[in-house]
Amino acid sequence: MKNGFLAGKSLVAMEADALEKENNDACFVFQPGEREGYFVYILQCADLTLYTGIAKDVPARIAVHNRGKGAKYTRGRLPVQMVYQESCADKSAALRRELAIKGLKRADKLQLIIEFNKARDTGENNAAP
Repeated sequence: MKNGFLAGKSLVAMEADALEKENNDACFVFQPGEREGYFVYILQCADLTLYTGIAKDVPARIAVHNRGKGAKYTRGRLPVQMVYQESCADKSAALRRELAIKGLKRADKLQLIIEFNKARDTGENNAAP
């Protein structure tokens, strides 16, 4: 680990770590209709960059971003759209997962997004790494 980030750690290695860790802090790939707890989300900005954040109500938070009232990073990169979302047990778990995702390389984030979209398209509910 480097400065608290999981820099350089592959998605497969993170997945293995998550499977070994059996506790209530797990985050799971979002399923439509879930509205309990906190969520980690990834937005794709108009300039194709990615922004990661947490929220209790992701659609409302995306609306705030798109009104230019969200994170400073997204204000000059509007509009944004949600490309990934996970449900977490609580705020603490969501913050830890956000930090882990922010520490991933862009290629690993894109792989996470691809897997999310495949699972969403097939209706699977896989545990996130």
